[in-house]
Amino acid sequence: IWYESAGTRLFALERGRGRPVIFLHGGLADHQASWFRVGSLASSCRLITPDVRGAGRSTHAGDLSWELLADDVVAL
Repeated sequence: IWYESAGTRLFALERGRGRPVIFLHGGLADHQASWFRVGSLASSCRLITPDVRGAGRSTHAGDLSWELLADDVVAL
């Protein structure tokens, strides 16, 4: 799915049904690294794994902050 937050277009993969669980990748990874670790959760919940700003299909060229990343999760 594509979504917008603070003027930036961001990407997330969503699978499964039920209560949503959002798993954020770390470092230089993307949503694919998340699926490797937690993909089996999609059998019991709605698993959402976004590409955080500047990673994978999501873009961002500005400064990053924890507040901005948290706002992206809220927008998701």
